[in-house]
Amino acid sequence: QVIPNSFTGCSTILVCNGNRSMVTSLGASGSMDCKTWDSPDVLKLFSKAKVIILANFFIRSSEKIALYIALECLQRKIPLALGLSSSAAIETDTWPTLKQIFKMATIVFGNKEEIISMAKKLDFIDNSCDEKIDLCKI
Repeated sequence: QVIPNSFTGCSTILVCNGNRSMVTSLGASGSMDCKTWDSPDVLKLFSKAKVIILANFFIRSSEKIALYIALECLQRKIPLALGLSSSAAIETDTWPTLKQIFKMATIVFGNKEEIISMAKKLDFIDNSCDEKIDLCKI
């Protein structure tokens, strides 16, 4: 959505020793709905995008729009980055949507706990794996 003289969102990300922490304002994403997400103004932004980032927190509040955006990226061959947001967010009722978007994502990022949680949920690793697992092996 285009909100004149406003940011669409803003985030600060700190990374240290393989862990990251985010503070984010969702901005315009809080006002998106299925009726207006594909307006000409929004779709024009896709033509300029080098990558689209979807965070799991957004998926939890706007599942349909998140799927539409992921499909639009797939159709236009725009890389889709999926931010896992939190381990708790992975374990919600939006899991089927998150799993579908994961399959379309070019890049998946999160901290170690989130990556391990996602890998367990996808059966990439056994549930008994501990936190000392080498993320490169997932």
